Order: sequence, then structure tokens, then C-alpha cells
Amino acid sequence: MKGTLSLFDDRPAPTKAEVGKLQYSHTGPWRITRHLDGGWYELEHVLQQNTRVKKHASHLSPFPLPLIPFEPIDGPDNQFGQLNRPISKDAYSEAGIKGFKPFNPFKSQADVSFGTVHNEFSWLTLSELNDEICPPEWRHLRADDEDDDDLITTSALYHGPPPSMTASKLPKIPDLSTLASRIVKSDDRLFFISHEIPLSQQREWRLVRVNLEGSMSLRPSCLTDGRYLVDFYIIHPSDLRFNATNQRLWLQYHKETDLRSPSIQAETHLIRPSDTSEQLAKRHSLVPMRQWVSLTHESTYIHGPFDFATIHGRKIRDRVTETDWRVLISQRGLYTNDPPSLDLPTYSIHVDRGVHVIAALQAPAQTLLLVSEANSAHNESIH
Repeated sequence: MKGTLSLFDDRPAPTKAEVGKLQYSHTGPWRITRHLDGGWYELEHVLQQNTRVKKHASHLSPFPLPLIPFEPIDGPDNQFGQLNRPISKDAYSEAGIKGFKPFNPFKSQADVSFGTVHNEFSWLTLSELNDEICPPEWRHLRADDEDDDDLITTSALYHGPPPSMTASKLPKIPDLSTLASRIVKSDDRLFFISHEIPLSQQREWRLVRVNLEGSMSLRPSCLTDGRYLVDFYIIHPSDLRFNATNQRLWLQYHKETDLRSPSIQAETHLIRPSDTSEQLAKRHSLVPMRQWVSLTHESTYIHGPFDFATIHGRKIRDRVTETDWRVLISQRGLYTNDPPSLDLPTYSIHVDRGVHVIAALQAPAQTLLLVSEANSAHNESIH
């Protein structure tokens, strides 16, 4: 062990009678010359080499107090973790890679100069480029061909009548008795109808549910004349960009005050279908949008009755099967609004926004105003 130490004495100085506290006297610097048993060392004074003492390790302290570390002999990055061995010439063999010959990078000759090539470079002129495309000996052939060509100009815009809508085969409307029997046997009593927007020439497809109990109590002749009270569904606003089979359709609810005195600021309320959705609607004074509709009219009936989809053996309360959507798409000539697309990916991620969703939709509010004005003229009421 080599190093420079300072020695202190922990004995009090008797000449000054200082026994209340210790006064340490330091001497040195000392150099360790021999290590003895029991933690003792033989020291030699650095400045006075003939002075030798023997001290215990508890009386020694390094000098200077901050130790100065030695410079590292070598590092593991250039010795592969073996400090006692130098880097071999075949480092790949030391790493376990045998038979590998590293690539030697290309080295250009020092006397090669590119100055002459750079000075001689110039871009081709326009005439030289034309000669490459059409050499002079071919130009007379090209002139003869141009004389024989007769240019025919046609208008890029179509000035004829607008194209007519694609004719679609009208759906087969069941007779009144068959329709009534199917409605009674159906669980969800769903219909796709072509609904005329009041005070306009536009028609839109809508998904409705026949309220059989309300129809029977208010109009017992509904089974014989085909005029039923229906509740209107609307697509969830968060699912408008999804595939048709993944779009959720919830009942369209409104405040009772909005139905009595409709306004453009009317809000549309959506409640997740469940066994307690009707109780939740009554708690918030909400009623579904309802209207009397003649389901057997040729301009109204599209498809139905049918039920909601069953996915993986579980009955769903808010999604329509692909088969029913395709029936709606096939009757594209009966309505003007676009149906949901079936060409989008069939997977989707639905973000749960809660059981009760309030949407400020302009179209349902406007429809509510028009329905109210039309019903006042035709003595029809919305329940």
C-alpha cells in the first residue's frame, strides 16, 4: 500500500490543562513503508526520511483529504472486457465469428482529378433535345402524318337533359291481414319507410317501430286499414362514419314542451335501449317522436317488419342486420337521403358517452317544425 498520510494525536495537551475537549495535532506527511499485524503500520516521514514511527490505522488520515484517483489503465470498450489482454489483430475470431473477412473500403487514387470533367459539362440546348426526340431525317415523315390527321373537337361538358334516377323494382307490399299478423308475431316490429318531409317534395328513409299497444288503444281499426302509430329511430351521432352494420340506432326523444311548441333550438335526446329506458325518459319528461303512418301505402312501405340483429348468439337492441340494410339500399329510388355504407371496414370502436345523450341536431329539429305545421293542417297529432 502506497500513499501519503497525515498523523494526528488524540491525547490532550497537559501543558495547557485542556481536558474538557480534545485537541488534535496533525503531523506529516508520512509514507507507509510496512503493514504490520492488527491494523498497525510503520510510517516514514516524507521530508525527514530518517524519522520512523509506528501508528494504528485509526490515527491515520489521507493527505491531502480529497483523494486523487489514478487514471484508468484501460476501458472495456476497447478491450472486450478483458483488461489483461490487448486487442488482437483478428477481433472477429475473439468474438466467436470465424471465417469472416471484413470489407475493405474503396480508396481512390490521389492523382485522380475531376476538375476537367466539371469544366467541360454543359446542359443540352433546346435544339439538341428536339434532335434526340425527332432526328432531322425523320422530320419529313412526321410532317406528312400531320397533314393527313383530321382533328375532331368535342365539347367537354354535357348539355343534354339531367340523367334520370336508376329505376328500382318496387317492394312487394303485403296485404293488410298478412301485415297485421307479421306485426303481432314480430318482437321489435321494425320497418324501413319512405317518410315525406312535410311542406317539401323530399322524402327520406327512416327506421320506425310500430307502437302496437298505442295504435290499438287509440285506433282499433289499425289492423284493418294499415295506419299505425310508429316511433322514429335516429342514428347515433358518434357512429355516422361506421359501417352500416355497426351503426347504433336509438329512439328519437324530445321534451314535451318542444312537441307542443316546436322551435329551431329543439334538442334531440337519445337514450340507450334497455329495460329501464322508458322510465328514464319519463323521469326527464321525454317522449319519443311518434306519428301515424300508413304502412301499406306504395310510396311509404320499403321493408318490414323485421327485428334487430343477433350477434354471436346475443340479441342486440340497436343494430340492423346486413340483409335488412341491403333491402333498403336496393330501394334507392324511394328516398333522397343517402343510406349508410356497407363498403367500410366492419370493425369499429364505440366510445361510451353515457346512457342519455343530448345532441343539437339541426335536421331533426327542422323536421319537428315541419311535422308540427303539417299536422296542424291535416288534423294529425304527434304523441
